[in-house]
Amino acid sequence: MAKADSSFTDHSASHYADTLQVFEPVYAWQQTAWQQLTQSAEVGKLPHALLIAGKSGTAKRRFALQLSSWILCQNRQITHACGSCTSCNWIKAGTHPDILHLIPAADSKSQTIRIDEIRENLVPFANQRGSGYRIVYVPEATQINLASANALLKLLEEPPERCQFVMVSDTASQLLPTLISRLQRVDAASPSIDQSITWLESMGKSDALNRLKLSGFSPLKAADLDLEQSMSQLKNALLVWQALRIGQRDPASASVFWAARMSLGEYLAVLDQLLSDTQSLGLALEPVIADLPWDKLDPLPAFEAVTRIQQFIYDNRRLAKQNIAEQNTLDQLHHLLAQS
Repeated sequence: MAKADSSFTDHSASHYADTLQVFEPVYAWQQTAWQQLTQSAEVGKLPHALLIAGKSGTAKRRFALQLSSWILCQNRQITHACGSCTSCNWIKAGTHPDILHLIPAADSKSQTIRIDEIRENLVPFANQRGSGYRIVYVPEATQINLASANALLKLLEEPPERCQFVMVSDTASQLLPTLISRLQRVDAASPSIDQSITWLESMGKSDALNRLKLSGFSPLKAADLDLEQSMSQLKNALLVWQALRIGQRDPASASVFWAARMSLGEYLAVLDQLLSDTQSLGLALEPVIADLPWDKLDPLPAFEAVTRIQQFIYDNRRLAKQNIAEQNTLDQLHHLLAQS
């Protein structure tokens, strides 16, 4: 059985240290949460199990890793881990013995953290004796399945001394209530539009506002965005939708078209943006992405039909992450689009 990763890294040794800048200060929109948590830690009052929750693309995992590095750091700075002590060098090398990176096993088709990973990896790690802290880092808490959650509850109810759980989730509402009740939730702040624009411009990114609009106002996603490609995807999605509605394209061929161009998760995100703007138009409001051929979507789909499609997308997001029944999902989705 594949073991849980005993470092921050899952592929290259310096992955997180290099790409997430864990030894730098947190972003401006995270400073309040950082101050509250680090001040609590300094006086020994940091809750033993944290859930950092919020929308995707706001640097929650970077924040979680920065906090974990700071807790273990032997020469803490006020705003960040020092980056040069023995602990920080272990993190850079991906060999820290006091960090357990709990992710699904490599052979997990369902992409869930199974109960044997809790029993065989987490429990022995958490119960190790030593003078320092041990960090259990879970980058996506919704990957903990029911059986694993039940096995984890005992550790959370009777936490081993100096064992700190740091969990992260984009969709905390999907977590089991019994698990949520044993975690201290830290709401990940979203940056203001001005903060996001300032940060994007500091990264040398042009057309910052349009980038934000196309990325759901997520600055991290906006920084990586290919503007031309994103606009092309939205335009194609709109035109294929209308072709489905008037019978110029059938659902099966639309599924083949999109399956060859992007993953199901990426396609659902594109449609989600399109549907949201369609609802705005139906309410005589300005769409977020105005530079699309909206006149081609004629007549505008009924509000109720768009809502049904949005609900379908919401219900199938987890399937998209697990790569399960993608063809069937696409076919059902295109039938709904055709009927709108």
